[in-house]
Amino acid sequence: MSRVLVLSSYGVGAGVGVHYPPVQEFERELARLGAGADVVVHHARSLQAHAGFLKRLSVDPALVYACGSSVMEVAARALDERGGPGVPIVYWGSHIEDCGELVNPRPSAPWISGVEVPMPLYRSHRHFRLLKRLFPNLEQVHCTFSMDSAFIQGARRARYERALSRERGDAWIPSGSELSAFPGLRRLGELIDVAVFEHPCADPERAAQAARAIPPAARRAPEAVRACLISCIDCLHIDGAVEQMARAASESGVPFIGLNFGAFLPQHGPLLSFESDLLGASRLAARIAHDILQRARRPDRGRIASYDRFVLRLHPALAAVWGLRLSDREQAWLLKSFGRTLASIHEETP
Repeated sequence: MSRVLVLSSYGVGAGVGVHYPPVQEFERELARLGAGADVVVHHARSLQAHAGFLKRLSVDPALVYACGSSVMEVAARALDERGGPGVPIVYWGSHIEDCGELVNPRPSAPWISGVEVPMPLYRSHRHFRLLKRLFPNLEQVHCTFSMDSAFIQGARRARYERALSRERGDAWIPSGSELSAFPGLRRLGELIDVAVFEHPCADPERAAQAARAIPPAARRAPEAVRACLISCIDCLHIDGAVEQMARAASESGVPFIGLNFGAFLPQHGPLLSFESDLLGASRLAARIAHDILQRARRPDRGRIASYDRFVLRLHPALAAVWGLRLSDREQAWLLKSFGRTLASIHEETP
């Protein structure tokens, strides 16, 4: 029986590790296809913890399934360093562009295959302008980016490290300024008439302080919101940061919006989560993995597939607190804006 090693860092609440939905969906699809694989799941928030685990393996697995492009890059590097290049890696993840430049290039190694999913919300003005539709008087958008991520490398990382080294510097960097890692966000902001700010997420306390520095709403109502906080799941690599940011935002009266969260923290949201359809991407990744395990596909054939579908997840209890209700007309507008890619508006995940 082939051993498949699953590397996972994401999920919130009880939905982590073997209970992370994209992990469960991958395993179900493999079983449905009759792969007969022995699936072993390694969950760790830290990318370095994954690297250390891989380097300590006594026997290479038949295949590695990596949840996310950051996890994939760490797995590829660690296996190469331990003398295990050529172990097939299958992953789903985003490869984003900023100002026409590819931030994290697609893998070139022939033994890495996977499913590319677009980054929701930031991918186009059609997604980004939804923020103004939900909060008509929005003036500021505050975006956090994990320092432990495939998206923060090279010159981008150097700028963020300079920002973090300032003892009395502002927690928020104006997008497009000298220390900005993603100047393209400024252009998105200009299209909907908001200012965009970035925060390099490196530790939970500083992340919480950054959240508390965001101007709060005068009251919990969509028209009273002047600023919001956005975090991608990559910030989960900084253990405790998302939880502390979400709590601080909730206590201050700032809407917290997630990207690809897939579920909600028990009390603090996010209020909304804009997502790629990671369950569908996981099923496609399982089919690729099955073909590789059955020798029906060489790892270098059709290596990276695209999967361009989206889900908007709404936290029903927090939506009621904020008075955020999506009428039939607004839902129709969402469907029109997202085309056929908006799969559903989900209820709260247990």
